Amino acid sequence: ALLWVLLASLAPALLFVLLRFLRESGRSQRTEGDDLLLTGLFAVGSVYYFVAVQGTVWFAAHVVASIFICLYLLFAFGARHPAAAGLALGLAFLCRPATAFLAVFFAVEAFRGSKQQGRDLARSLVFFGLPLGIIALLVMGHNLARFGDPLEFGHSLLQVRWRSLIETWGLFSTHYLPRNLTVFFLSLPWWVGQSPFVRISRHGLALWFTTPNLLWSFWPKKADLTIVGLWLAVISTALCTLLYQNTGWVQFGPRFALDYLPLVFVLVALSGRRFGRAFWACAIFAVVVNTFGAVTFNRHHQFYDDDPTQRVIFQPD
Repeated sequence: ALLWVLLASLAPALLFVLLRFLRESGRSQRTEGDDLLLTGLFAVGSVYYFVAVQGTVWFAAHVVASIFICLYLLFAFGARHPAAAGLALGLAFLCRPATAFLAVFFAVEAFRGSKQQGRDLARSLVFFGLPLGIIALLVMGHNLARFGDPLEFGHSLLQVRWRSLIETWGLFSTHYLPRNLTVFFLSLPWWVGQSPFVRISRHGLALWFTTPNLLWSFWPKKADLTIVGLWLAVISTALCTLLYQNTGWVQFGPRFALDYLPLVFVLVALSGRRFGRAFWACAIFAVVVNTFGAVTFNRHHQFYDDDPTQRVIFQPD
């Protein structure tokens, strides 16, 4: 666990470097204090906090993927370093396959750069795709050696009690979408009449509840092609995880959101909206909520519902 906690410090550090780059290049109008606030929110005011202190395999993958996502964004803005961006995204893909959809952002940035600066669009895309392709081939070879199928990552072989669902509907299906959307947007803690007085579903809490500051990303003062590219990458990656066969079970908050959460923090930075009292109040709330999650999740089980079936989302009647 100590190794993963040490690694976990890298993603917030790289996010701050990214926000500083956006500020110094004129893309962001934020102050250094604003950048530090957003960095702190990502580190201890989002689901990244409870994930970072676990040190077990599913959560470790999110920690390492977050590092490479931040590196990918740093290289992808303006399509400045295509090969480095492709390598960083490929390494994120090795941790979390859904992050492959983040490639949409580089494609938009490469298109924008080719129009504004006369760059060679095809050349950028080839240099970006080359390391991704090499990594994909290595992964396919690895899967073939392990499972006899280059496209089998092992997920469909999980021996879990809801395996019948996977056999019926597959790993990804619209069948799972209503439940996943319900958890993502509507899952809240419920109050009970005795100690410990609060209980949380094993599916976790809604993303807006764990970090309400993310709502500032929805209304930028000016929507340019970069913001459109970021949203396209976020939506496509989020849709992939929302169609997956589980919600992220067992979790404090939607850990799958970490596949694109750094992009949403960048969107908050680029929104141009002032960080006033409401933003600070939400930030304090987010830090308190996620500190509670980091301290209690997988340690103080009395705060979490003990349903083992995946069927309990809301407080039972």
